[in-house]
Amino acid sequence: MIKLVANKTNDGKYTTDIVYNEKIVATNVQGEFNLILENEDRSHRERIVDFKATKIIEDKDSLVLVGEHFIKMLDTTIEFKISYNIINETLVEKKIELVQRNIPLLFFSIETELTPKDEPKAYWSFDNLNHLGGVVREVYPAGGFRSADDISVGILLDAGHRNLWTRNIRRRPHYNKIGFAALQEICDVNLYNIPKISGEGVKVTLGEAISYNNGMEKEILTIYGIKETNELAETVMLKDGFYNISFDYQSSGNISVKVFRDKYGKKVLQSFDYQDGIPGEIDEWKSFSDSFLLNNTEGYETLIKVFLTNPESDGTIELKNFKVTQIEGKSTPYHRMNQGEPIEKKYFIFCDDAEYNFRNIRYKSQTNLAAGLGLQDLSDVEKILFADMQMLTWITSKENFEPLNVPSINYAPDMYNRDSFWSIAAIHDKYLSQKVFNSWGATQTQEGGIGTIITPAYGSVEVKGNEATCEWIWWAYINKTRYGIEPDMNKIQKAFDFCINEFDPDKTGLAHSHFVLGQNDVQTYFENGKTTDISVNQGVWAVTLKVAKALGLAVDDYHIENAVQYYRDFYSPELKFFLNHRKCKNAISVGDFMPEFVSIWLLNETMLNKEMVINTLDKLPVFKDCSPFIGDIHNIYFNTQNSPFDEHFHWQDGQYYNGGSWLREEIMAYVVGAVHGYEKAAERIEKRLNAEINISPDDPVSHEFIALNHDEVDTWWPSIRVFSWNVFVLKALEVYRKFVG
Repeated sequence: MIKLVANKTNDGKYTTDIVYNEKIVATNVQGEFNLILENEDRSHRERIVDFKATKIIEDKDSLVLVGEHFIKMLDTTIEFKISYNIINETLVEKKIELVQRNIPLLFFSIETELTPKDEPKAYWSFDNLNHLGGVVREVYPAGGFRSADDISVGILLDAGHRNLWTRNIRRRPHYNKIGFAALQEICDVNLYNIPKISGEGVKVTLGEAISYNNGMEKEILTIYGIKETNELAETVMLKDGFYNISFDYQSSGNISVKVFRDKYGKKVLQSFDYQDGIPGEIDEWKSFSDSFLLNNTEGYETLIKVFLTNPESDGTIELKNFKVTQIEGKSTPYHRMNQGEPIEKKYFIFCDDAEYNFRNIRYKSQTNLAAGLGLQDLSDVEKILFADMQMLTWITSKENFEPLNVPSINYAPDMYNRDSFWSIAAIHDKYLSQKVFNSWGATQTQEGGIGTIITPAYGSVEVKGNEATCEWIWWAYINKTRYGIEPDMNKIQKAFDFCINEFDPDKTGLAHSHFVLGQNDVQTYFENGKTTDISVNQGVWAVTLKVAKALGLAVDDYHIENAVQYYRDFYSPELKFFLNHRKCKNAISVGDFMPEFVSIWLLNETMLNKEMVINTLDKLPVFKDCSPFIGDIHNIYFNTQNSPFDEHFHWQDGQYYNGGSWLREEIMAYVVGAVHGYEKAAERIEKRLNAEINISPDDPVSHEFIALNHDEVDTWWPSIRVFSWNVFVLKALEVYRKFVG
């Protein structure tokens, strides 16, 4: 049982201790938080440490501390209130409220600390059970310690669009570059920091920006002369920080650059995720120079590698003037404290006495966050999906506090249209839904199309005939019916006109497209014009017509009826399943029922019948209680002869679109089945949800996909862990309960 105890310090002020099972596990005896403040012209900087209260208000399940601090040099007073509220037996909410009334604007950053009462056995982060100290940047932001009494204590953050933080450290490359480039000004570098000295606290810092423009440079490694090799591998002692690598090279082929952490002989990729295929010339010297932010070093060696992307037996690289330079940045606070406007920062502290292992630490870091945010009554897997989505939603940048929702750390900083649609439509957050919908609306072209990607610090001109504009129209309907937000009908009409011109200019109801209007974006149709052979395309177009009419646009009934019938026509009475593609009759996909789900969800209407749905679900391949997103009807994996994908796409058996299971689409298909009377739906839903967090026991997280052939090597790609759009399962289960009970 968790308890709160007011601690009166030697100076007569108050702080808080966290008690679990009658033992003090964490203490704020040094103070509740620290602030760095700067005035508007940055002429004065003030660091105020160890805020303590002068007044306390105690209740059974809460503790409130109140105080103020006068800043003589700025002639203003910071008033603060710290509220601790017990959520359940293991979880406490900590809320810090700040206000100043004497100056139009202050910039600030805030640091709070989770400090063990006694020297802990270990410090932990989401991916490290024995963290040796330093900056933490992992797939999920969480950190804490294992107490001397074998209690795991952790501190968690509210989402970035509310607490105003970002985890973005990079931008898309310039037109002539390969791979992402480091931002030169990075916010919240020290979001989580594990102490290097045992007994000190885990620090969480919000509102700090570090600029590396024109920073002081320190040369760490230089290799003069010409070095001829097929791979340069240099081991360097680098601490957490910002670095630049530069060199001149000649090579027999394209080259790659990678930075690894070398811990216990295990090489973990740290930087330059996509710096592959950098053009090389055998007879001409070319130059490479790029920067990166390095975290999670923990005092271990860093391995820098330069090698041929596609090595040949006699391939070589010649290198000269190889340099690694550290760049010291300048730190400034960037959060805004406007005159008279209260500010709130929210954290959660949890205690857990379960066995100390990865599964439990990761599990509790996610389920406790969801419980703290009000989802105590959901199942654990639903809580995990929700928590992962929240930790992938943050502000755009230091200068732009508009929310950004990314699919995963692997895809950051890009916000993808369809990912953000499914993620945000799943939850009830009016602010987030309106803001991100409007962000997408701002991408609308003169023709009416809506963009596919929004990426900070770099433009994107990707507007094309995929499902993005259709989903934006659906989103307008969701905002109107759920939140009462009236859309700009001129923009909606323009978007609908774009869709008509792109997919159905003759208004026959038959959808024509260069792309798959769904998740499976590994098929395109350009060589012979647009295709009409893909079932999900037809379904998406049918439901878009229905939603457009529901929004009040002029759509003829016969147009909708034709489109729906064309969708129904993809069911083969002879084969007794819904065809994914007319010309690839071995392919079957749960994704083909996505439009049917949307029609049921948004309009309470079905487009298909019981026979079509149940016969198809009964024929889905099943591996380890999961069905692949798209599979071969004969229960085999795709090869280059039977694949429905573009020729240059192929993955090993059971991975990605070659047999990988994608939770969101699979659950949506089973909910469609349940609405149509599929008796196995409840069982399939339960088994698939359990598989998400149990197939890989140490990884109880939302995955981009689950690989279904574990006999292959490297089954679990590191990049697929903690994924946002699976949170839509919460909405799918709402629909299930509405129609089935």
